[in-house]
Amino acid sequence: MVVQNNPSFHFADLARSGVFTIPAGRAFAQDLASGILAAVQRPEDLAAVKILVPSRRAAQALKTAFIQQSEGRALFLPDMQPIGDVDEFDPEFLSVTLTADEVVELPPAASVTDRHIVLARLIQSRPIGGQRLSPAQSFQLAASLARFLDQVYQAGGGVESLNEAVIPSEFARHWADILTFLSIILKNWPDITRERGVMDPSARRLALLDRQLTQWADRPPETPVILAGSTGSLPKTVEMMQAIRQLPKGVLVFPGHDGESPIDADHKAILGDVGHPMHQLFTTFAELDLAPGDVALWPVCARAPAELARTALMKQVFLPSEQTARWRQIGRDHPEITAEGLSGLRLIEADDTHHEADIIACLMRQALDRPKQTAMLVTPDRQLARQVRAALMKWELDVDDSAGTPLPLSRTGHYLQLIAEWAQQDGSAQALLALIKHPLASGRMAPAQFRQLGRQLEKQVLRGYLKQSNRQGITALLQAEPDLRPLLAFYETHILKPLSPLTEAFANKNITLDALAEAHGKAAEQLAQTDIENQAVQALWSRDDGVVAARLLGELAASGNSLAVQTTDYADLYHVLASQQIVRSVWRSHPRLAILGTVEARMQTADHIILAGVNEGSWPPAQDFDPWTNQPIRAALNLPDRRWRVGLSAHDFLMQVCTSHVTITRARRSDDSPTTPSRWLERLKAVLAAAKLTEWLDNGIPQDIKAALEHHLNHPVRPVAMPAPRPAVAARPRKFSATEFDSWISDPYFIYAKKILKLKPLQPVDKRPDAALRGTLIHKAIAEFTEQFPSGDLPDTAADILYHIGEQTFAPYFWHPPIKAFWLARFRVIADWFIHHERHIRTGVVKTLAEQKGQISLDAPHGPVTITATADRLDLHIDGGLSIIDYKTGAAPSKTKVENRRATQLLIEAVIAQSGGFAADKSIIPNGFKALEYWQLSGGLEKAARITEVLPSGFDAEQDRQYLSDLVCKYDDADQPYLPEPNPHDRPDYSDYRHLSRVREWRPQEVDDD
Repeated sequence: MVVQNNPSFHFADLARSGVFTIPAGRAFAQDLASGILAAVQRPEDLAAVKILVPSRRAAQALKTAFIQQSEGRALFLPDMQPIGDVDEFDPEFLSVTLTADEVVELPPAASVTDRHIVLARLIQSRPIGGQRLSPAQSFQLAASLARFLDQVYQAGGGVESLNEAVIPSEFARHWADILTFLSIILKNWPDITRERGVMDPSARRLALLDRQLTQWADRPPETPVILAGSTGSLPKTVEMMQAIRQLPKGVLVFPGHDGESPIDADHKAILGDVGHPMHQLFTTFAELDLAPGDVALWPVCARAPAELARTALMKQVFLPSEQTARWRQIGRDHPEITAEGLSGLRLIEADDTHHEADIIACLMRQALDRPKQTAMLVTPDRQLARQVRAALMKWELDVDDSAGTPLPLSRTGHYLQLIAEWAQQDGSAQALLALIKHPLASGRMAPAQFRQLGRQLEKQVLRGYLKQSNRQGITALLQAEPDLRPLLAFYETHILKPLSPLTEAFANKNITLDALAEAHGKAAEQLAQTDIENQAVQALWSRDDGVVAARLLGELAASGNSLAVQTTDYADLYHVLASQQIVRSVWRSHPRLAILGTVEARMQTADHIILAGVNEGSWPPAQDFDPWTNQPIRAALNLPDRRWRVGLSAHDFLMQVCTSHVTITRARRSDDSPTTPSRWLERLKAVLAAAKLTEWLDNGIPQDIKAALEHHLNHPVRPVAMPAPRPAVAARPRKFSATEFDSWISDPYFIYAKKILKLKPLQPVDKRPDAALRGTLIHKAIAEFTEQFPSGDLPDTAADILYHIGEQTFAPYFWHPPIKAFWLARFRVIADWFIHHERHIRTGVVKTLAEQKGQISLDAPHGPVTITATADRLDLHIDGGLSIIDYKTGAAPSKTKVENRRATQLLIEAVIAQSGGFAADKSIIPNGFKALEYWQLSGGLEKAARITEVLPSGFDAEQDRQYLSDLVCKYDDADQPYLPEPNPHDRPDYSDYRHLSRVREWRPQEVDDD
């Protein structure tokens, strides 16, 4: 509602009282603007008004409020400036009486990065626990030390105060060391900054405010000066409030106080409760020599009954803990607490944070269905804010989080982080692939062409076993294959060459941080360059995140010459520094929806306010981790209580929860762990129960939103039909290996995907040596030994020969340390067992053959089908019998499985042998089968190997040949489908293609072992 100029009060009337409050629940910026407009006599007088607010965001909100209150009329806006971040680069902030010459007299402020570099160097100079910290660890501590220095400057403390701190003897000894270190820092820090020609940012900010206060004292302005929206949490702010009260037209407007005067006991209890929302305000009143009753309501604050009832309710919710016994008599003592105070208030408890984000997104989207309605999410949980933002994208609503995004999570910041990690890992396959897939990487090519070649490099080179996962190893691999020469040119010209500034810098053992940062930025530009000249500069640095990233690299390049770093630490160091840089959007991305942090939400308002993440640890926040101070140190330096943020957070919550339309949300679980409801919610429920108003609180998800979110659950799950591909006979395979038959029997879709669609699973990037490779190497070594000694007695040195063969076989993979340390040791155990067993069985064996390939042809309606096999070992006995042996380094099939024809490999090899299919030696036409065996070669110390005999009783190779022929003929019919897992209780243990058959869509009720 617009308040027109009211002749009943003017600025002289406001200044006469001088101190006002706008209660919680009111639209602070709107009421403030409305009251100021009502007090000015002429429109041009508004331009002479100076308004100081806590933050830039608050100044923007107040500017918007003035424009809205003007109802489209031309308006001279007042001078609105923040007091929380004084900066000479924003000259409009400074008082009109503070000249530019006086500002120039002060040295420039040290940049955040410069200050962290100096502090990190000081921290590195002192061992902690007998060890020096890495640069990344030093910078992490430097950030917390910088915050400590800010608090010390704001509290007016110094080294003299620190000398008064006494560390009790029962405290850990390191506190005394920390106290000594802090004394050195506080004593020498001004000299350190003076030598560098700069001032500490906090010290400079306070110096500017001191000059402003001095000028106000010497030449008080005759124009109105209003300080609004501050609770006075900083000593210098209180000092400024005292100065403004002395000005002819100075006015203070506080947030949240309802204007009533509490009784002395209540007033004293609030002053003693750091977590109370009014604690800081009442403390400030006391420092200004004011009683709460002396603070008048802002003239235009006409309060509705529902607003008064809500405020009365929340006053009881936030009672100091020693007074909560009063709740028993709340119905008798507080008749003003009625159900009307719950009108427009809703509490929603979601299952988890994802559910909570979906609910909030629906509530915000719902606001757009009502003309001109606005909605605002306020939460201290930035992860939840990102989830809500992602959920809103379902409706193509891009709503920025005004609290900002850490630089490493932004597009340019992540790109720079990937480049640093690539260099630190010497161009490993994992780091390379992550980098070339980033949308900013182009390597002086058209982006589409760069992506295409990058995918080829990934599939043909980076996936699978890599001997050397670094720049040299990848280059050698590309040079070794003539077919890969085009990819070699791409890799060297469009990846390595653009990144060469950073690789050359990493080769310098005595590199400093400034040189690394400069090389980092140059490499980033060169790799981002497309085929269009200078496009990289615009792509990298023109967006909000690019501006922040450029500033960070620029500050490192300007200040980092004093800090030598190990290149192995650079990526971690950069990540620490970048994480402290916040990227904020310059413009509000949506005119009616907003996602705000608690600080950004001050002085903001909306038709529907959603307070989210109301759990312990978020709202109120968990206690800050402070490695530098304990209670004696904080007391000596006059630093605020560790819990002071709880009271500030409570004030933020109170200001929002008292508005007319509020939804409070929380999640019962977060990251698969139960959460604890905020103490304020528990208090609210207790107060409502005592006042017998619980049933009047709207609980749960609105029905329309619940129906939308659960729409898919209201319908019974109807599985789709099982896939039943029926390719033409001409497309069906005519050749199978023995190892494919088990999958063909249990999962025919496997054959369809592998042999008809010709799909091959991708190997992992930079695949680490695994059990499959171990089995291959053991097979190869034993096969080579068997080929050397196919018959007769083994020599006395057989074990040493097998050792040597094994070492040669494993040697190409010794670049992976566990292979030599563990695999080769296990192979020696296997070799000892193998030689001992071989000497025992050779007395009845004429000849042993290794890795014998064989095949047979089976007749089918549309032409012959070939079955192939490679037998690990064939033993031809004196009586003409044959033993077929398969080596296993993992689990071996049981005899039951073989008898049930669910493990058919050895049976198929027997069929091929019976048919003379092992053509390498025509003598292998067995006179019966002595054995079908699996040799499980584990290399364990307790049992090196285990032999499993699986020859079925009464085995007849002709019967199994007919079984194979029937299976082949069955699928040589165009009407026979390749069904996925036709028997769920007999499906394969593992399949590379199961996800393609989408089993869960047509068989939602899985078997027990799924």
